[in-house]
Amino acid sequence: MVNDLLLFGMPGLQLEAFHLSATAIDLVVTSVQAEATCPGCGQTSRRIHSRYRRQVADVPCAGIPVRWTLWARRFFCDSPLCEHTTFAERLPAVVAVRARRTNRLLQSQRGVGLALGGEAGARLAQRLGMNTSPDSLLRLVRQLPVEPAEPVHVLGVDDWAWHRNQRYGTLLVDLEHSRPVDLLPDRTAESLVQWLQAHPGIEVISRDRAGAYADGARRGAPSAVQVADRWHLLRNLADTLERLFDRQPASLRAATAAAPAPIETATPEPETAFSRETQPQMSTPARPGRSTHSELQRQQRRAKRLERFETVRQLHQQGVGQHRIARQLHIGPATIRRYAQASTFPEIAQRRKAPSILDPFMTYLMERWTAGCHNGWQLWREISAQGYPGSRTLLSRWVTQQRRRLPARATLNVPSQGPPPILLPAAPRPLASRRAAFLVLTSPEKLNREQAAIVARFCDASAEVATASSLAREFADMVRHRHGQRLDHWLQAAQATGIRELKYFANGLRHDYQAVAAGLSLKWSNGPTEGHINRLKLVKRQMYGRANFDLLRQRVLHRS
Repeated sequence: MVNDLLLFGMPGLQLEAFHLSATAIDLVVTSVQAEATCPGCGQTSRRIHSRYRRQVADVPCAGIPVRWTLWARRFFCDSPLCEHTTFAERLPAVVAVRARRTNRLLQSQRGVGLALGGEAGARLAQRLGMNTSPDSLLRLVRQLPVEPAEPVHVLGVDDWAWHRNQRYGTLLVDLEHSRPVDLLPDRTAESLVQWLQAHPGIEVISRDRAGAYADGARRGAPSAVQVADRWHLLRNLADTLERLFDRQPASLRAATAAAPAPIETATPEPETAFSRETQPQMSTPARPGRSTHSELQRQQRRAKRLERFETVRQLHQQGVGQHRIARQLHIGPATIRRYAQASTFPEIAQRRKAPSILDPFMTYLMERWTAGCHNGWQLWREISAQGYPGSRTLLSRWVTQQRRRLPARATLNVPSQGPPPILLPAAPRPLASRRAAFLVLTSPEKLNREQAAIVARFCDASAEVATASSLAREFADMVRHRHGQRLDHWLQAAQATGIRELKYFANGLRHDYQAVAAGLSLKWSNGPTEGHINRLKLVKRQMYGRANFDLLRQRVLHRS
């Protein structure tokens, strides 16, 4: 029974003895094969020449390492034509020639290396009782043979970054079975052409809008149907809308402009030694909740951006090219293009306020603050009695922000009389063009009431924005529901608007018309490919970005 337990699945072996200690289980194992095959001539032999000893490690038992003392034999070769007089018997189902670990231990350690890599894999293997080094694990992974891939009929192609904006590779995925089939070291058309020619039979190729992949697919598999990925179509449309909305700063401001509220003034104070003409002007921070130092820094950064904006506009009006301006001022081409197209200085959009557990009590807090209660402890006790579940720290931050809005009366030695003035909130920042594009492309039923109101005000502020938004929503509906038959009508409508950005976008779709039409009609997309790229990034980061291509390829292809 012990022999069956410790040598399960090991044919031709017999357990002779074993010794159990706290650190290892030592087994004495002998080979009992009746005959052996000569590796030189292939003739079998039954004549035993001698025995020799091998030290072999096996899979652990209950977390304790297992070590074999394997007594193998040498046989005489009776063939007169063979160059070997004697030979050592082979045990291919148990342990490889000259190996120091059994096949099943090798598979276990290789699986750990594929999952975790070298350093992390070696730490886990040690805890499991399979002591090995990181280099040994990586060597086992590299030695794993790559089996020929099954015929692929639907192929997904997308790039992944070795080093962002500098070096890229290509991932190929079988979309029918959602598994990676190969990894290419670059994203050139030539590499894709060579791979496609070596793997005939591909019927559909799903890709992004990159010209290299389109050219490679056309040359490598001319009979395959190219499908433009729908997510990339929406991403291209969002970029188009963003460039368009950058030229509409007034509409972006109108989108976040709330209805005007009545202005309440403070109770008039009695005349003091400071007459109205001689009193210094007291200014409140332009941005509530910011200290004077942080507000000064913000103003300095804005002034720097404004100076850079005016310089770009001046050079652009003088006829200097955008790429030349970018090189001269060390600014990205996208920023130069946005500044050149904007009619006014584009302000930084306001960050959206995250929901807070303080929100349900905000009305009561404002009423108490306006009534003159500025004690944080008192306010916290009152709202806690109403069911506020949070800590006093969150409320203290709110109280601090409210106090920063108060005028600095102490510096003027003016006695505080009457109720404190009601300070108006700062004007909201304009809607960001990227945020506006996202809201426009979002399905109307997924927008809440506030977001729908923002979109309505944004579209009402400009006829050009309203037209572009309507066409963008129509295109997004085509993408989501795969109504490819409406593409021709949409292209004509986009060209007829006369909007420069939409015309450029429509021209790009016409240049890739067949792939776009297929993407809006067929079910295939690059979604599974993007998922495998996320997994590839995780594998790459596990190795701290220092993995060679062969090792990265092994781990990606054998973890599916």
